[in-house]
Amino acid sequence: FADIVGFTEAAAAVTPQVLVSYLNRLFQQLDQECLEQGLEKIKTIGDCYMCAALPLEKVEAARRNAALSVLRFALQLHRLISLQPPLGSRPQEFRIGVHSGPVVAGIIGYTRIAYDIWGDTVNIASRLESQSKPNCTQLSLATYQVVEGAATCEYRGLIPLKGLPPQHCYWLKDVMDEEDEDFVFSRTVTLAMEPLSLETHSATGSAELAANAAFYGSLWREQSGATLRSGSRLGHLPLKSASNTEGSEASGIEEWPQSCGEQAAEAE
Repeated sequence: FADIVGFTEAAAAVTPQVLVSYLNRLFQQLDQECLEQGLEKIKTIGDCYMCAALPLEKVEAARRNAALSVLRFALQLHRLISLQPPLGSRPQEFRIGVHSGPVVAGIIGYTRIAYDIWGDTVNIASRLESQSKPNCTQLSLATYQVVEGAATCEYRGLIPLKGLPPQHCYWLKDVMDEEDEDFVFSRTVTLAMEPLSLETHSATGSAELAANAAFYGSLWREQSGATLRSGSRLGHLPLKSASNTEGSEASGIEEWPQSCGEQAAEAE
C-alpha cells in the first residue's frame, strides 16, 4: 500500500480539475512502473495505490524475487512523486507499507467487476502503511526475512498496529540490483485468448484454478448486447534474468487486459 501524505489538506486547496489531473498523471507513471516490475496493480482508493506480486511458483526463489520487485517499486514510487509539481503549497510524499503472505484473489459480484485480494496479509500491509512515515517504506518481519541479504533494512522496533499485536518492523533503505541477484523471476504476459464461461472463473475452491493460478485470470467486459465474456491467462514470457540483463521486450504490453480470476496465491 502507498498513500500520499497530507493529501486531504492539499486537495482542499486546489480545484477538482487540478486534483484529478495530478492523480491521473502520477498514477499513469506508477502503472507503467508496476508493469516494468512485473507486478499486479490491484486498485487505487482515492490517493492510495495498491499492488501485489504473485509468484508463479511456491518456491523460495520465486517468493524472494517477487518481494524484491515490490521493494524496487516502492523506491521508485518515492522517486516519481518527488518529480511531480507541488499539489497546493508543498511537494507531496508517499508513505508505504509492505507485508508478505497468502491472499485470496478474485472477483465478486456481477456489475463493475474488479479484481481484488483479501486476507490478513492485505490488512497487515495496510496497517504498516498507516503507521509508516513520510518518504519511508515500512516492512514487516515476514517481508524482511524473505529479502534478507538482498535488501538493506533498518530495524525500527516493535510497533503497535491497529487491531493487531505489536509487530517487528523495518525501514527499507536500498535493494540489490537485478543483475546482482542469483535468482530469476519469470514474469507473465497476459493474453486475451479463448472465451471461458463466467461460472468457470467464479467456482470457489476450484482445483483447476488453484493449480493454475499463474495462467488463469483475465476477465474483462465485452459489450455484445449484455454479454459478459472472460478469457484465460495462457502464456508467460521471462523478461529479465541474472544472465540476460538486457531482457526481452514484450510487445503490446499496453494492450494487456486487466488480470482477474478466482485464485489463491502467495502475495508479496
